[in-house]
Amino acid sequence: MSLMYNLMPESYRRIIHVISVILLYSVLYTLFFFPVIFSDKLLAPGDGIIQSIPAFYSYRTLWTDLLLSGFPVAADPQTQTWYPISVIFSLIPNSWNAWVISAYILASCFSYGYVYTITNSKLAAIVGGIIYGMSGFMMAHLGHTMMIHSAAWMPMIIWALEKLRHSFSIKWFASACFAIACCILAGHPQIAVYSIGMSGIYVFAHGWKTPISVWRYYQFYIAAILLGIALSCIQIFPTVELINLGLRSKLSFKDFNYCSLPLSESIRMLFPWIFGSNSPEHTIPYSGECIWGLTEVTGYVGILTLILAIIGFLAHRHSFTAVFWLYATFFTFLLTLGDVTPLANIMYHLPGYNKFRVPARHLIEMTLSLSVLAGYGVSAIQKQVFSYRWIRKAILISTGLMLASLLSSLVLFIYLQTQIANQQKIINFLPWSNLSLGIPILIFTVVTFTLFYWSRLPQSRTRQLLLVIILVIDIGSFGWFYEWQYSSPSKDLLTPTVLSQKYKKLISTSHQRILPIRGGLASMDEIPVNMSRLWGIPSASGYGPLILSRVSQLLQMGAAGDVSGTWASPSDRSLDIMSIKYVFTPKDLSPISNIKGINWSTENLTTSLGSGCNTQQSDSVQFPISSANSIPNANAIGIVSSLACSTGIVNNSKVLNVRVTDSNGRVVTKSLYAGQDTSEWAYDCSDVVSLMQHKRASIFESFTVEKDGLKKCDGHKYISILPIDEMDNIKSLEIDWVGTSGAINIHKISLINSKIQKSYPLTENLNFLNDHRHWHHIENVNQTSIYNNLLAMPRVWLVPEIISFKANEVLNIVKSSKLPDGRSYEPSKVAFVEENINLKTQNFDLGATTKFTKLNDTHNQVLTNSSSPAFLVLSNIYYPGWQAKIDGKPTHIFQTNYVLQGVLIPQGNHLIEFEFNPISFHIGAGISVSSLFLLGYILTKDSKNQSSKEN
Repeated sequence: MSLMYNLMPESYRRIIHVISVILLYSVLYTLFFFPVIFSDKLLAPGDGIIQSIPAFYSYRTLWTDLLLSGFPVAADPQTQTWYPISVIFSLIPNSWNAWVISAYILASCFSYGYVYTITNSKLAAIVGGIIYGMSGFMMAHLGHTMMIHSAAWMPMIIWALEKLRHSFSIKWFASACFAIACCILAGHPQIAVYSIGMSGIYVFAHGWKTPISVWRYYQFYIAAILLGIALSCIQIFPTVELINLGLRSKLSFKDFNYCSLPLSESIRMLFPWIFGSNSPEHTIPYSGECIWGLTEVTGYVGILTLILAIIGFLAHRHSFTAVFWLYATFFTFLLTLGDVTPLANIMYHLPGYNKFRVPARHLIEMTLSLSVLAGYGVSAIQKQVFSYRWIRKAILISTGLMLASLLSSLVLFIYLQTQIANQQKIINFLPWSNLSLGIPILIFTVVTFTLFYWSRLPQSRTRQLLLVIILVIDIGSFGWFYEWQYSSPSKDLLTPTVLSQKYKKLISTSHQRILPIRGGLASMDEIPVNMSRLWGIPSASGYGPLILSRVSQLLQMGAAGDVSGTWASPSDRSLDIMSIKYVFTPKDLSPISNIKGINWSTENLTTSLGSGCNTQQSDSVQFPISSANSIPNANAIGIVSSLACSTGIVNNSKVLNVRVTDSNGRVVTKSLYAGQDTSEWAYDCSDVVSLMQHKRASIFESFTVEKDGLKKCDGHKYISILPIDEMDNIKSLEIDWVGTSGAINIHKISLINSKIQKSYPLTENLNFLNDHRHWHHIENVNQTSIYNNLLAMPRVWLVPEIISFKANEVLNIVKSSKLPDGRSYEPSKVAFVEENINLKTQNFDLGATTKFTKLNDTHNQVLTNSSSPAFLVLSNIYYPGWQAKIDGKPTHIFQTNYVLQGVLIPQGNHLIEFEFNPISFHIGAGISVSSLFLLGYILTKDSKNQSSKEN
């Protein structure tokens, strides 16, 4: 067989070599992920099911009406709209799992290619490919398909540049261009920037060692980068436009540094589970610093990898490339540490780079560096250029690292024990009782034995196979147990739920929207985004980091699509103008925390009473309580509050009356007193404490305050428990300010039954949802409550008046329902624009009508009938690229009501058309197509030249 292979033409051997490598890694990852692949599940844990699955299975379009009240979906790189691999797989039915695995196959194959090029060893290349593809970073980010696909192209870029370093080849030049384009189009700009940055450093460093002219090599690289970027301009131009209008237009240094790798947690490189995990199988809960968990700070590459990397460097310490990858390992490791080193401050000032969070993601470059050095190590042993004595030294160094890490883990475990003491769990340091220590120690023992055994006879195929198997087990000791094993969702989720079909039908005629208050964090009963897009349901929410900043401000919506603030307030018309008809909330509307034995809402109330701080505020507030949200036989009320501007209030002065009414009409009144139940929030600040005339009440919680020109001080919130006679099902709670000066902030309220040790926290939104003029409770489905917004505006309407205001003024009006002149804001009567134009139609046609004749993602048609001029408001997000016509003639679109679209229409019957035709897309697509033709022309011309030479 070997003889036949050697007799084959070189081109045939190359083809067989390539196919063999692809098959090898395809089999490896198919076997590795078999628990999910050969089941009815999807490799889509975490963000995979919420973000990636809907993007993959939804049709490709420039704009979607199904997310965020309208969103330029193709401009969001994480949808991977133009990524060639995604496009191909999306055309194949039931191909999701194959699509995910393709990232690992590509990553390993490309790493193989590069390592094989620099070592000329197939075994070294196999090892390098396994390390990079199966690494902790790649496994932990399986749910982020755009990240693993972007990372897959990094070694391909380096490989192509290494080939170009030795001699120019059009095919390798085109490969570099294509790899750069795919890295960008794969959908994760951060990893793409890291990859291009790594390639730039590689070229700059190796340019001085290239066999060809250094400057010519640099020219090749610059040309490849420019052409690769040009190929991806179809994505870049719209994305830049979106970023400039989104939440990521600016990033503070604090956000930039978020989820860096704490130096103390670098021990994960040897003990990946030492800080616990969120796995239900793990006895120690995750206790690291990054709130997003283990996923963002994992860089495990295997113990065998580290030993081989040490050997690789020692054996090739005179090789410039080996030295480069050693420096790359340390440099990228320093970058993962964030502001622990001065590098973070320097990097923060790099344009573009400073828009990315989570410095720990630099672990991917460190992983590539270690996989290359490990490949060098295998090659050195296989070619016997590294003595047995040096292997022992490398293992001794590794043993020292293990022992140092074990000593560190002892200190760490003492710390962890204090962290989880309230969970009544004991952390055992003994390795046979604690697998987070025991498994790495066992692996280290097996690895050292295997390394000694293989190095004695490195050409033995049996021993080589054993080495590869142990490597897979070593690296797999992390990846095999990660979240894909226990969080991969069922394929049934691709089918719309009965509940989603019901509400899709209910809004099909009005074209209004739903809103899951928890966004992408919602349960399936809440119809979470972006699953709502997959199921064809228009939603005002959306999951992703590039949400438009104005939409975020109006709805107080985070990147996960979750809505905070007093969204249900009758004075907040945000949900109404966004045409949100149905709201889905958890039955327990606010997250609850138990403090001092009482359940409190984690969200503070925004209730402030009293006008003693030179601010006009109400002196009373009422909380209606439905029977479903009360508790029987309440015998106390817990109130967390703080006074403001209250230095003149004397001790034991009455400041608040609390009137409680139950379902039988019985009324009980209790009072709060200064110095006893509540106190000045700034009591301990240096400019206040000497002026205080009342005592400090019992503190609920404190927070640090910085005042201009003064030292930092602690602000306080105070707790008071008001006992009452048992009341059966409290119906309402009314609070009146009776203080002589100052004001009071009510932060939390909870109804308490101390006999059965139960308490129920009140929230403002729960209070507002009891307003039957605005909200109607439709039903509860499991743990989900569904409300009908009775004041929701239609998708399109006419108003007789428009008024010009600045953007911040419009936002305040919509959120407060108050115009600066004191008038109440009613969306059906007036609209607000930000250009210098005003309109007030006399004798407005109250019978004027609007009707959609066409409504799809990128093209809307509205038929209007009005006997008077009017202003049409379309509840669709204002965004560059939307164009309007009236009866076929272009007209201007006004940014209306802060986020919507609006046009002036004359009297009579008219057809108004709205079409999404963004210039950014056309410019980007034009550059990409032109670049593709240019690259095709270069390849064709080169092919013809090669043919003519052969003839």
